[in-house]
Amino acid sequence: MYLQSNGCDILALPQSAASIELAGAPIRNAVILMGRNGLGDPVLEAMRQTIDRQSRHLERIVDDLLDVDRIARGRLKLESEPVDLARLVEGALEASRPLIERRQQQLQVSIPERAVPLDGDALRLTQVVVNLLNNAAKYTPVGGRIWVTLTSKAEATELRIRDSGIGIRPEMIGRIFDLFVQDEEAQRFSDRGLGVGLALVRRVVELHGGRVEAHSDGRDRGSEFVVLLPPASAAAAQSAAQAPQSARNTPAGVANTLTRRRIVIADDNVDAAVSLELLLRSFGQDTRIAYDGITAIDAVAQFRPQLVILDLGMPLLDGYEVARRLRALPNGAALTLIAVTGWGQSTDRQRALQAGFDHHLVKPVSEMVLRELLTATAAAAAAAG
Repeated sequence: MYLQSNGCDILALPQSAASIELAGAPIRNAVILMGRNGLGDPVLEAMRQTIDRQSRHLERIVDDLLDVDRIARGRLKLESEPVDLARLVEGALEASRPLIERRQQQLQVSIPERAVPLDGDALRLTQVVVNLLNNAAKYTPVGGRIWVTLTSKAEATELRIRDSGIGIRPEMIGRIFDLFVQDEEAQRFSDRGLGVGLALVRRVVELHGGRVEAHSDGRDRGSEFVVLLPPASAAAAQSAAQAPQSARNTPAGVANTLTRRRIVIADDNVDAAVSLELLLRSFGQDTRIAYDGITAIDAVAQFRPQLVILDLGMPLLDGYEVARRLRALPNGAALTLIAVTGWGQSTDRQRALQAGFDHHLVKPVSEMVLRELLTATAAAAAAAG
């Protein structure tokens, strides 16, 4: 599929982009572990930071390519469920905080202490907030200011992200959310991307039944993005009211003490499997690796894990068949099965659930997402007795 921007052809290859994205997972895990353990040598640490920055940049470009394909084909879908938008904004703030701190910017946040219920796709809504926060940080000079305000009213939930940055030229306001549109003058303030982020923001917000607006008084006068989302359904409001307050009061990204459990990792990508094992061991988990489906079943029988993390595209037996066979074992119902794959459409998730998986994660899986999932599954296991 060819897409065109500013008179230039851009070749978007979703299959190739997905392959690159999968290859990035072990790189990200390796960078995390190197940073945690320390390299000692300042030169090596500088090189690690370079790898970290560039791999993140490559990851964003690949994600953008995949989202371009979904937008162009009308295949950008939502997994709607009751969510707490306040919690999601906190998580997005933690994800964007390294960029904001690196640019020495002042961040002022106003988020309700209570839950802000919403019907929506948690992953996509977080992506919206992260894109807007990163945009504000990138186009605000070092030492500038960013304001984040979340309010919930009867008629709508409103998120405002304002900055003291370079602003938006009047002629760009009407085009800023179009696919591949970029302000050429603004590019000197930031790494040049694909011009996809704001188009994705608009599409996701519209799929939620809302709208997004951009405001600016012009060059060097800052800018403000306003996301307006419809009020929550009665089910979402009830779910938020019943959620434990301790979960809302725990800042996203804060390290939790994880219950030590046995985990089998099955992935035919050796680098991905090994790097994930090292990351899980750094969380205090006991792990075993299998590089194909048949070996994975044997590892479960011998190691008797509580969790099994399965790649779906393995040789000999794919992850779906492995999940079905594990569920058929005498203790199979007690296993927590986690699918880790490069495919994240609603049909992929549904197929994984039908095969017996409890959770479906899309590669590359972030450290925060993995830690939160381990915490949640341990709590669920403890509650079940």
